[in-house]
Amino acid sequence: MRLLTYHFLQCPKTKTFPLLLEPTQVETIETEYNKEFILRMIPRLDWNLVRQVSKQFAFGELPPVAPHNDTTDEETLRLLHKLLLETHIKEGVLKSQDGTIYPIKDGIPNMLITQVNQDE
Repeated sequence: MRLLTYHFLQCPKTKTFPLLLEPTQVETIETEYNKEFILRMIPRLDWNLVRQVSKQFAFGELPPVAPHNDTTDEETLRLLHKLLLETHIKEGVLKSQDGTIYPIKDGIPNMLITQVNQDE
């Protein structure tokens, strides 16, 4: 699961956002840099969450305000590309605010809500 995907997931049970990400296996898969794509995605992201994840994954400090389409800050855009598109969570869990856990296995988050029958 790319970190970009993580930024669009919410708990299907409670509809809360964001989920807490606890990765156990992370890999980097290089992709071609696409400045236009990054610039189009920025307005759709929760910038505070992007900054938090950047710190969590040791990418460093991002500016307090998201870059705009006319930015010349190529360094920040390349960092966002690496963070959002090249960083993949192979294994781990997503946790909702109510404690529901969604496992990530082989890069795929399982967002299905399973009901446990207490009578069994």
